[in-house]
Amino acid sequence: MKQSYAVLALLALVTGAMGRPLLAIGSSPTPTPTATANASTGPLNFQDACSFAVLGAAGLTNSGNTAITGDVGTYSDPSETGFGTVSVTGTNHGGDPIAAAAQGYVNTAFNDGMGRTDTGTLAPELGGTTVTAGTYNSSTTVFTITGAVTLDGGGDPNAVFIFQAGGTLTTAANSAVLLIGNAQAKNVFWVVGSSATLGGGADLQGSVVASASISLGTGATVTGRLMALTGQVTMLGNTITNNFGCPVLSPTPSSTPASGTQTVSASPTDAGTATPTPVVGTATASPTEGGTATPTPAGTATSSPTAGGSATTTPTPSTTPTNGPYAVSPAPVPLNGADGYAILAGSGITNTGNSSASGYLGSYPTASETGLGSMAMSCGDHGSDSFTQTAKNDLLTAYNLAAGAATTAMVGTELGGSTLPTGVYATAAGTLGLTGILTLDAGGNTNAVFIFKAASTLTTAVGSSVVLINGAQAKNVFWAIGSSATLGGNTAFVGTILAFQSITLVTGASIDGRLLAVNGAVTMDTVAINTAPVAASPCVVVGTPTPTPNGSLTASPSPTPGTATPTPTPTPSAGTGTPSATPNGTSTASPAASPTNTPVSSPTASPGATFTATPTRTTVIPAATATPGGPAVIGGAYFYPSPAKGSAGATVYYLSGPGNVTVKVYNQAGRLVDTIQESKAGGWQSSTVTVGGFANGVYYYVVKVSYAAGGTETQSAGKFVVLH
Repeated sequence: MKQSYAVLALLALVTGAMGRPLLAIGSSPTPTPTATANASTGPLNFQDACSFAVLGAAGLTNSGNTAITGDVGTYSDPSETGFGTVSVTGTNHGGDPIAAAAQGYVNTAFNDGMGRTDTGTLAPELGGTTVTAGTYNSSTTVFTITGAVTLDGGGDPNAVFIFQAGGTLTTAANSAVLLIGNAQAKNVFWVVGSSATLGGGADLQGSVVASASISLGTGATVTGRLMALTGQVTMLGNTITNNFGCPVLSPTPSSTPASGTQTVSASPTDAGTATPTPVVGTATASPTEGGTATPTPAGTATSSPTAGGSATTTPTPSTTPTNGPYAVSPAPVPLNGADGYAILAGSGITNTGNSSASGYLGSYPTASETGLGSMAMSCGDHGSDSFTQTAKNDLLTAYNLAAGAATTAMVGTELGGSTLPTGVYATAAGTLGLTGILTLDAGGNTNAVFIFKAASTLTTAVGSSVVLINGAQAKNVFWAIGSSATLGGNTAFVGTILAFQSITLVTGASIDGRLLAVNGAVTMDTVAINTAPVAASPCVVVGTPTPTPNGSLTASPSPTPGTATPTPTPTPSAGTGTPSATPNGTSTASPAASPTNTPVSSPTASPGATFTATPTRTTVIPAATATPGGPAVIGGAYFYPSPAKGSAGATVYYLSGPGNVTVKVYNQAGRLVDTIQESKAGGWQSSTVTVGGFANGVYYYVVKVSYAAGGTETQSAGKFVVLH
């Protein structure tokens, strides 16, 4: 008789030692995830990858007679060894676009599974236990099964079991997963941060989604799926059966941003505190250039002031089918206050030769601008003024939305010679290169969006170009680059470059788009930057920034005689928010948010992170609050990169003034493993965390700030993954 015991709630050790470390000060006792997936209790959604029984990234290897029920594929390495003795009841997609798209869907499912809120923490050895439905992590980051583990659905055929292993999953020879109480294999998921190994003769129920490789011993059987995001799948005379069917055939359009984060509109109070109010998917009117608020249809994007504003925009994905394997276009990346900028830098702008820019210029916090005397600027230079500061905050938000967009397909390092449909593309190598011509095909959908993500660099060769066909538009092309971008001489580029570091254009290069660098400099030599094809309102500043008591900037629309001026209305309750039309046809709805001079939400993705198999959770920075005698406090942070694979990573956070920072790092058992104490200036700062000696797994960090002015303290926290 198998021993049964209650699930150990070891997560209480962490929350007890850290005071619920995942919550910022002032949060409710129960965390409210900003990503919808984290709050979900349903099964993982593999979307169009649901039909796969085996999917690898670095090839498939087999020895002996293996039987597979379901589709098979591998991308980006198409090699399949020993398949002469493999029986496949399904389709082999080795190296084809279907396998490429499937990898993107599986990556999304991996991040969903790893980001789910934990029900509890289990001992690493599952053998001899009975587990009820829930989401569980391991107290040591690994799971092992020796003997049998029983999963009890309690009579519910929809009971879901998710096991999160930051490290490995290993089953002993002849071990088994037993299902009772109506538990179903289709609702069992093993989310593994490293590799999974099944012993000979083992019988596993459920889908294995591993960041690295999956290996099966002789005679092991799986009722489910084997999906490896970066490694190989190795089989030895096995039986793998995916007979679950596909309840969801393609992504479902929604009116939320691509990252899955919830958009909030800020309602300032007398004390200067911005109170988040959920936007429930209905349209919100915003001021136009003349000051009239024009209502938009429900479900469409909520617009905001440009150049001078930073109100949040909620994009709606296009639903027009394309000519490629993706039926739904991703949402465009909202730039808000950065929309009208041709060049926006963090550490200065340098120009040589006769260059031109049809859009605004600006650099903050470093205001250095060199060589602009020989540059033709059709809109003007905002330098490091308040508009540029707001634009920089919006740029950071835009970068993280693009970098955090769900990948739909993996591409190789070299894009030249490719024709790609709408989608979100990432590269396992972390770098993107372009030699020759890249063609972007919208398939007749003028709203088709193309997002390219590189954890490291983007480099184009001399004379390279991006060509748009079948309705593709430059305004819908985005490049999220984790380090730096370099456009070679005479390159004809298209789209908005969102680089976390620097951007360099060599002599003769041109771009229909924008050059937006979060931290680094923008350097040019006789180039042309044309924002006309991409900017919603080039050379238009909406509103005049006016200081408010809490130090934020409020856009004041300039009314046109005879039109209605938007006036504040009460904060809508859930399910409301649709503008009410007045007899003259204008709207009485107020702008969705007041533009501010400080970030109002934290990054939703770690800059520079590897975009394959990155378990992430979103940490929200609370809106600024006024502190008597001291600066406004903004508590928020993220960890870069996650997963951390080298000797060090960094917590990145925003300080509204100089102060002393303390960063504490805890393991899953709640034990303090590192403390960093530093004095920092205001603005975006970082503290290095040495992770080389950390074991693989999930870690929590807490950032505490004591400000020099007023002695104000604030706190923010989150989690990151170490995966050596």
